[in-house]
Amino acid sequence: MWLRLLMQLGELLPHLSRLLPMMERAVLTNRTDPGQSEFAEELRTGVSDLRASHQSALRQLHEQSIQLAVIEEELKQAADAAARSEQRSILLEKRVAALHLWLRVVSGIAIVMLSVALLLLAKLALHP
Repeated sequence: MWLRLLMQLGELLPHLSRLLPMMERAVLTNRTDPGQSEFAEELRTGVSDLRASHQSALRQLHEQSIQLAVIEEELKQAADAAARSEQRSILLEKRVAALHLWLRVVSGIAIVMLSVALLLLAKLALHP
């Protein structure tokens, strides 16, 4: 962002490079110089160009500020969604662990019941 701002301020440098020599001439020359009106017009043009460049830089800075606000809001929403997703995955992990425990208990009970049933069938087969 700062790099873009510096590049935009670089647009002002050509105007300043034209404006400074004119201002130096104005200070060094006599006020009754006949070319003063021409110099004043050049100075006005330079200041006008400088003002236009400044306005352009301010507009671009404002647009970038708006874009940054939008990006910040999107990042906040993405962080909230990531937090919700993480909570959901933790809940799912807990449910899977509980289901795993339940399956172990049920399969253990089923094995015991099957063993008892086979023992009973074996006793019945041996003693009709």
